[in-house]
Amino acid sequence: MESKVIDSARFEVKLGSYAVGPANALTDSAALVAAQDYRRAAGARMIPLGKDDISAKVPSAEYHVSRKVDGEFTVLNFRDGEVFSINPGGTVRVGLAWQEEAAKLLSDAGIKSALIAGELFIHQGCHERGAGGAGH
Repeated sequence: MESKVIDSARFEVKLGSYAVGPANALTDSAALVAAQDYRRAAGARMIPLGKDDISAKVPSAEYHVSRKVDGEFTVLNFRDGEVFSINPGGTVRVGLAWQEEAAKLLSDAGIKSALIAGELFIHQGCHERGAGGAGH
């Protein structure tokens, strides 16, 4: 299938349908700007808190706390059935199973376009309850 979003000739196939390419292989540079803007805005909202600062800065309430998973910040881009992800450094990824699953779910929900920020990581056999998977 020919893509309206990416120049597939500029992508390097890594494994199966998984390929990586540069941001300038996209037909619209807005995807890179959106990833960079989101990352910058999210970083600007973060503040360091010591244990003595928490009660003064965080309202008393019930919270769900989860383990921090260190991976690669990425933004899923979905438009008219096509999907890819891009990080703020300009690396574009296509052909990953989680991307195809997201595209199907978004299409089935009647969504025409979406930008979804997340952390991309590879699950390496963690046996703890609640551990995530690749791209989750």
